[in-house]
Amino acid sequence: MLLWILLSVVSAVLLPGGSHVFVWPTLGLLSAAAVLTSRAGETAGGRVLAAALGMVPAAPLVFSLMPLLTNALGQGLVASPVAVAALLTALLPGVLPVLPRLLPVTAAVVATTVLAGVALLARGPENPVRADLLYLWDADRRTGHWISGVPADDWSDDFLPTDAERGSVADLWPGWRVPVRRGPAAEAYPLPGPRVTTRVLADTAGGGRRVQVTAASRRGSDHLVVLVSGTTVRGWSLSGVPGQYADDPAGDAPWELWIRHVPARGAELELGLGAGPATVRFIDRTHGLPGPAADGPDGTRPPALGVASLGEASVAATTRALE
Repeated sequence: MLLWILLSVVSAVLLPGGSHVFVWPTLGLLSAAAVLTSRAGETAGGRVLAAALGMVPAAPLVFSLMPLLTNALGQGLVASPVAVAALLTALLPGVLPVLPRLLPVTAAVVATTVLAGVALLARGPENPVRADLLYLWDADRRTGHWISGVPADDWSDDFLPTDAERGSVADLWPGWRVPVRRGPAAEAYPLPGPRVTTRVLADTAGGGRRVQVTAASRRGSDHLVVLVSGTTVRGWSLSGVPGQYADDPAGDAPWELWIRHVPARGAELELGLGAGPATVRFIDRTHGLPGPAADGPDGTRPPALGVASLGEASVAATTRALE
């Protein structure tokens, strides 16, 4: 339980939005420990109550997270969700003291079987491999690009050059640090870039200025990414609500803001910029791929895995320079 308490504290500091995965199971386990160390823990009913307190908060969170992590990370990192489940399973002997030795052995056998089964699983129509493909249209240069974040597969190779090697995509998406396989689109599918208006509100100390930016997707996207490079971002607000974080990235990395659930009228963003010219890049994103990639190898549309991963998506980018 000390490990779960530590994970709860660390996640609450570093990942507040995901800390509930550790905090709620920890609270349940502490409640179970309180029952087991009391007189009630000496009775069968008390042990059943402890088991319920220890497992009910954890099971819906941890075990429902496993398939989501598998989809997001792919089969290559299937050990990650298995490790999360193993952390929970290792606590069962304390909650169910009737089988103190058998449960850890059973958990180890199950985890080993799952990992071995995934490693030996044949790839075919019944057990498909995850393909990762993204189409990016640079609305300024009028160029299209195919991007993939996973090793080559028979389907994505129809769009990427066979000799495509993993490399940087920072020229298209500044700040993207993960190496990807990329290649120019043999057939371009133009996507209208976001509609952007800018207005300088006032000059600030040290040669800076406050700028109002309104950006809206012309393709009905509710997901917008804003990248600012060339100067520092001293502060920002979205729809009049001040942003909580305005920390400057290290080196030449751009300042980055992801906005989800953008209304049809667009996002109203106010930026406090430092001195010097700034380049602001706007990227909107929708699920689904254009052209022949819209259909999977069996004629069905490939599923999108969500905004947290590359998934199957189309993005369009527009750049605005602010002197």
